[in-house]
Amino acid sequence: MSGVAQLLKTKGWKVSGSDEGAYPPITTYLEKHDIPYAKTYTKDNVPKDADLIVVGKHAGLTKEENEEVAFVHEHNYHTQSFPDVLHDLTKQTHNIICAGSYGKSTCASILSWCLTEKDPSFFIGALPRNFDTNAQSGTGNLFILEGDEYPASNTDPRSKFLFYNAKDVLITSLEHDHVNVFKTQHDYNKPFLELIASMPNNGMLVLCGDDPEIKNVLPTLRRDVYTYSANEHTACDWYVKNIVYGEETTFDLCRKDIAIIPITTSLLGKHNIENIAGVAALILEQELITPKVFQEKIRTFTGVERRLDKKTNRSAIPLYEGFGSSAGKVRSAIAAMKTHFKDKRLLVLFEPYSFSWRRKDYAHSYKDLFAGADTVYVYTDGLSESDDAEVLSGNDIISLIKKEGGSGSERLRKDLDPLLQEISDGDVLLSLSSGSFDGLLPKIVEGLEKRPDQIEQT
Repeated sequence: MSGVAQLLKTKGWKVSGSDEGAYPPITTYLEKHDIPYAKTYTKDNVPKDADLIVVGKHAGLTKEENEEVAFVHEHNYHTQSFPDVLHDLTKQTHNIICAGSYGKSTCASILSWCLTEKDPSFFIGALPRNFDTNAQSGTGNLFILEGDEYPASNTDPRSKFLFYNAKDVLITSLEHDHVNVFKTQHDYNKPFLELIASMPNNGMLVLCGDDPEIKNVLPTLRRDVYTYSANEHTACDWYVKNIVYGEETTFDLCRKDIAIIPITTSLLGKHNIENIAGVAALILEQELITPKVFQEKIRTFTGVERRLDKKTNRSAIPLYEGFGSSAGKVRSAIAAMKTHFKDKRLLVLFEPYSFSWRRKDYAHSYKDLFAGADTVYVYTDGLSESDDAEVLSGNDIISLIKKEGGSGSERLRKDLDPLLQEISDGDVLLSLSSGSFDGLLPKIVEGLEKRPDQIEQT
């Protein structure tokens, strides 16, 4: 929604909004871009002369849930979902959709950075560090969109990305996610297949050839497909070899049997090498830029907030923040940390914020979830209570992690003293959540920076 607000603002609209429970970095982003917002829902927030009300999926429908939405409908304001808005804004452009269970924010961000000379429009569901915005209206014909498979609104079950007038599509993964909406793997695959079917014949489809479910789907597709991989021994069209991990990671980007160009990146983890290979397949295959330009753009790409970005340079104990909304994201983040910090003790701070983590039918995802972590601190204080028998409690989740997670676990509370006292030289911290830890992360950063024996010269 913040991206839609900014996109409309860049097109000349006067924009305001409401969101209960809003928290940084999005609130900081809105303030930076002078987009006013309210932290409570009330009919008084609605401008009397509003031309359009964009109603979010989680805003609630009934008067008891949200008097602001009820007021809008009662007084017949013109309303749209944000996918409806993007549908209207993308009718005349060449649209590139980055979709998949994970990696789509990073791929959309890399694409937007690589194509800056073409002044594209873009819409990204995270905050790219190379830009001061996650959405812009460019003068070029290209429009890069992060495509979310979640339903468009409370009244329209179609996936958001089906609204975006796709021409080219990059799909990173089909790992089963959002189990509260997509009950089975077949249900989850269906909107992605609909997205592919909606593409024009001259559109380019790029798929990750290492994803198990994509491998199952590939034989059913009746169109040209380009595949990519982060592995050397592969039958994919685009792949990498000679990976050397470090503060800057290097590898050779290859197409078929030909080495195209050496690549250097500051991004952590093999999953990000995979993301780079996917973007390369899409834009270099179409010759949208040259390999040399791509090489320089990847070298200067600094990542996405909450996607393994370092939270402070004033502590010798590193703290990185990952987006922990699904099992694939958690596993790839832990694997990246163990690859780059293999000699350090890994302490993970985990908040099971997304609804999937609390579903009993998602409990299998906790199996070996934290393998590689030395200690997992689980924050459950912010979880709402539920009478639903299919919903796991905070204690259930902690028990699951102790039993199945591949690591010991401890409960993390707002009293941070036990955590800060346990941290020692040689540790590395990784926070994983799609929520805010109720504001704990800045306090942890402050605690790290105040440790007199840990201050790092910058």
